[in-house]
Amino acid sequence: MPSSSWFTEDVHTRDCAILGAMSRTQKVILAVLAFLDALVIAALGYVIVSTQSSTNANLTQMIPDPCGTQLLEELSDIPNYRSSVAHDQSSGELHVRIYIQPPVVSNNDTRGAQSLWKALSVLAPEFTRSCPSVETLVLTVEIATASGSEHHVARFPAYAVADWFSGKLSDDELAATSQYRYIQNQADPSALNRHD
Repeated sequence: MPSSSWFTEDVHTRDCAILGAMSRTQKVILAVLAFLDALVIAALGYVIVSTQSSTNANLTQMIPDPCGTQLLEELSDIPNYRSSVAHDQSSGELHVRIYIQPPVVSNNDTRGAQSLWKALSVLAPEFTRSCPSVETLVLTVEIATASGSEHHVARFPAYAVADWFSGKLSDDELAATSQYRYIQNQADPSALNRHD
């Protein structure tokens, strides 16, 4: 068996012989390819490092928002309510979505609008205490109906909710500052007959 120094010298000699047999153009192309290879490796390293640092930044931003956490706790006490909260700090909007799944109701039922006011009255005390940076409260109540679902969406200025809660505004005055929208979604008739 040959010694390792002989093997290393043989490989080195062979590599030199290969380079010596290459034309000048081939050597330039090889040098350019080696440079591009190093450039690609450096770019990949940069992408990995920057992705890790942005991931770490996102993890620090995912700390639960005290405003949303408190509001979810308040809503969890209401039977048949499932809720979610999203706080868009860049726009100052707080989106509270409430899903109500009572027994199937008729489409002309006023339960959705009543649930909107009920949720607002439950949220108002905690909202005024825990959400000072919010400019707009967007409250959505989604209710299941016989023919699909109803969405009652109301946008309230935060100052109006605080004034309403403190008694400075009546229900009618608060309603006058808000924007209300009613959306009815029709269910797929075949979905009503499915038993999953």
